[in-house]
Amino acid sequence: MADVPPQLHVAEISSGQGVLTARVLGSAIEQHRGHALVNAVRNAVDEAGDVRHVVLDLEDVTFVNSSGLAAFIEMHNEFKERGIHSVAYRPGKDLLGILSSVRLSELYTIVQSAAELEQALSGQS
Repeated sequence: MADVPPQLHVAEISSGQGVLTARVLGSAIEQHRGHALVNAVRNAVDEAGDVRHVVLDLEDVTFVNSSGLAAFIEMHNEFKERGIHSVAYRPGKDLLGILSSVRLSELYTIVQSAAELEQALSGQS
């Protein structure tokens, strides 16, 4: 794995009631930010303990390159093995198109609204 600058802050993370939410900061997820995001979310899941759902809030993300897509796949695969459901929340139109074109929409539950998120989380408990 590439060296990631320790000061790279990529997400605001909160958890409770079996749900860990990572609001991705910045508009791009590329190699360093992708690795940092995986590490930040993984560490937060480990610290939180009982996590059944990981929600990636992608509202501000407008660009993802192949390294960023690989980070999404790595997170999904790792969390699936641990019995954790992965949700992509509020991806913009362009990002949604990218996620769909590379079939990440088959790995992540993709939701746009708080009501859809609530339904996805209750349906996957």
